[in-house]
Amino acid sequence: MDNEQIRQVEQTVRFQHPEKLLTTVAPLDEPVIATILSLEVATYRETKHQLEEQVREAAGPYPRAECSRCSPNDLHGTDAV
Repeated sequence: MDNEQIRQVEQTVRFQHPEKLLTTVAPLDEPVIATILSLEVATYRETKHQLEEQVREAAGPYPRAECSRCSPNDLHGTDAV
């Protein structure tokens, strides 16, 4: 992929959230979504991973709140109920 194609994929995954949008029609898994976007599954997963890392870095070091409904790895803001 060239840089423009990479940028377009990142924009699509970041702002359109294909997993959320497309699964409102029917349950879809990553391979199907990657195919719809004309991507290899590994490229789609790597793009998602990179964007998730950016979100975590932007969120900063917020403390984790204990929540009986969630696993210890779930993230909550300081005002979690």
